[in-house]
Amino acid sequence: MILPKRWNLKPLDEELILEIARSLKISLPVAKVLVNRGVSSVREAELFMDPDKGVLHNPFLLPDMAAAVKRIRRAVDNGEKILVYGDRDVDGITSICIMVRTLKSLGSAPCWYIPSDEGYGVHKEVIDRHAAQGVTLIITVDCGISAAEGVKYAKSLGIDVVVTDHHEAAGDRHAGRRSGSGPEKDGFALPVHRHGGLRGIVQDLRGADAVVREIFRCGPGRARGQPGKIRGRL
Repeated sequence: MILPKRWNLKPLDEELILEIARSLKISLPVAKVLVNRGVSSVREAELFMDPDKGVLHNPFLLPDMAAAVKRIRRAVDNGEKILVYGDRDVDGITSICIMVRTLKSLGSAPCWYIPSDEGYGVHKEVIDRHAAQGVTLIITVDCGISAAEGVKYAKSLGIDVVVTDHHEAAGDRHAGRRSGSGPEKDGFALPVHRHGGLRGIVQDLRGADAVVREIFRCGPGRARGQPGKIRGRL
């Protein structure tokens, strides 16, 4: 016999839901989801729905960001083949889009990979496949913090790895990487987005923001076929 499911619904502030829906001109179900996710004011809901770059913290507060950006800039300047390696969930796919679009706007032509049957993580067979295509730099998004073996393997093939991941690190999981950044790295404190998987997206926004800042601070990289010019803007 299959017992019926019993849902215990958390009581919500119905007045706040209505106020958010009216103020932002969004549907009541969307407003309810926002309140369910911890949004407690119209202003917070507005920033959530239409985030301004100014609300993000300085990306260079993240550990190893300077080293990561320096390596990415070199790859862009030299026309190296870059692989953006993500995850197949919502924040993983969104993070891939952010990083790929950023790199393209700076004149690079990155490839990207979303895991399929092999599942979450950085896998040797995927590295082999892209190494054969001439990839010399892998940027992980929403994964990589626990992929010490995969990173070491990539390094053995002459491929540098920049890890951007919002997940929690433990032990010697960073061994062998070129550089990496994440708000939950041991001994490091940075305000992170409290709304679950969105931390991964915010993390990649910070990484993309840091790359763009570096390019425009030091001057544009050499886009293939257009020396000294950046093709497009964010």
